[in-house]
Amino acid sequence: MQPRFFSAPGIFPVPPHVCTLLPVYFNTAAAFCQVLIERDKVCRRKNFSIYVRIRNISVFFRISMKRRISVCHYGAGRKKSGGGKTDTYREEVTFTENISEKEERKEGYASQKLAERLGRLAEAHRFVRCQTVGRSLCGRNIRALFIGCGEKRLLYTGAHHGSEYITSALLCDFAEEFASAADMGGRRFGVDCRDVLERRTLVILPMVNPDGVDIALMGADKNTPLGAKLWSLNKNSGDFSHWQANARGVDPNHNYNYRFAEYKQLEKSLGIQPGASGYSGEYPESEPETLAVARLVNRLSAAGAQGGRLCAVLSFHTQGEVIFSHNTRECIAGAAFLSRVSGYRDEKTDLGAAGLTGSYGGLSDWVSRELLIPAYTVECGKGKNPLPQSDRGYIYARIREMLFLSAVYF
Repeated sequence: MQPRFFSAPGIFPVPPHVCTLLPVYFNTAAAFCQVLIERDKVCRRKNFSIYVRIRNISVFFRISMKRRISVCHYGAGRKKSGGGKTDTYREEVTFTENISEKEERKEGYASQKLAERLGRLAEAHRFVRCQTVGRSLCGRNIRALFIGCGEKRLLYTGAHHGSEYITSALLCDFAEEFASAADMGGRRFGVDCRDVLERRTLVILPMVNPDGVDIALMGADKNTPLGAKLWSLNKNSGDFSHWQANARGVDPNHNYNYRFAEYKQLEKSLGIQPGASGYSGEYPESEPETLAVARLVNRLSAAGAQGGRLCAVLSFHTQGEVIFSHNTRECIAGAAFLSRVSGYRDEKTDLGAAGLTGSYGGLSDWVSRELLIPAYTVECGKGKNPLPQSDRGYIYARIREMLFLSAVYF
């Protein structure tokens, strides 16, 4: 297979320097990284990508993390071998991005960047529809992708917290790969993607809290009324990189209607006030972001003409490489399965001998306890929020199998 390089505006010539390297190092993960680095030196471009087979995808990701090469999308394919048999071949990396530490906040997944990508996905794939399911406190659209037309539905959410915007990119990567595979009649991890979308609908809400994401990425102008208020809530600091709440200083993932009154008492004892994180709001679903998700969940939960309903909810956060769920009949088996295929730790958030464990007002808490639907909080990656964009490819590699298999498991 002849490797090809792409840029955002279109195809550009492969530098001769790189062409001389490819025949020597083809199919070697370490050399593949080196090819990208050498290519970047020649062309002096920030964004670049390559389409090439590599032997060991896990080795590639380990090396790419060290060298700050972020894989934004990759996928496995199949080819015909002799005698008409079909064999699985090696992974294909189809888009990579190399950005400096300084540029990461600027290159993060802001709400406008997400809106543009969702629009492109809906236009490019016949199984994908994009709908606005609500608006944020500042009037930004909260958009969801509906992939497929089946009666059974699964909901994936990301970026409840502003500084966890990397989860939006991860879910978009998943949506694009699943839709592309369905268009071509392909399989991933044994999953027939087109067949799945004829029986199920995957609902992907990649950015629950667009205001919070934009605040975490771009900060706030102190000279505007909203900006001045946000500075006050942020203890008069201009560093908003850790911001998790919405534009009113309410944490959306504490604003659902589960043990809300208990948490209000805990807030008083701990002195938690509106701010960057932790504050639950005045009453359940007081925030437009939370209300939009709650209405979407209720809509998906309603039985259809053929008895279809919401099968499961996966809420993606960062970080810790752990899957939180309740110790209920609906959740136990699913949590063990997700933990097994991802390698993430399975941890319960119920009452125990030691007392309360901090499970209040979260989306998965409300869905699993009040609606009795399997729901899981998946904490992706490791480190300190916000996780760098260079971690994106490695995280996606870890959760990719879980994402695809969850579409058929529940």
